[in-house]
Amino acid sequence: MSTVERYVVFRKRRVKRKGGRVPVIFAEFYSLPNAKEADVLSICSKNELMTLLNDLEAKGKYSVEKDELKIFSEEVYEKLLIYATVRQTIRKAEKALDLGIIVKNLGLYETHFWASIFTETFRRTLSRKFLYRPSKAFKILYGLDVK
Repeated sequence: MSTVERYVVFRKRRVKRKGGRVPVIFAEFYSLPNAKEADVLSICSKNELMTLLNDLEAKGKYSVEKDELKIFSEEVYEKLLIYATVRQTIRKAEKALDLGIIVKNLGLYETHFWASIFTETFRRTLSRKFLYRPSKAFKILYGLDVK
């Protein structure tokens, strides 16, 4: 059985905000090595995803290069994709910790369901803005929207 390599590439871009252009780190998720279009594009730092990888106890299921993660497990890839997509809609650090715990405890079917929802939404629209609605649904379902 061959393993499929999936990639997360981190790129620094400048984004227009109220105070002008601000540098932001984007996480681009690719399910194929030579894919031209990303599965999902989200704002999430490499350090947060590395912390989640350590929490998932995924040693040997990934390798780290400069600005790239190679992931050899589909389940780990999907959990990272879910975390990064929902994380960009969360501001509080406490909620981000809760999100990490929720994503870690997701079952196989739930993980695949949410990852496919986010991937299909992004492929259809090619905009991060349209990922906010399914992210909101995820937060409501798992109790992250409570203030």
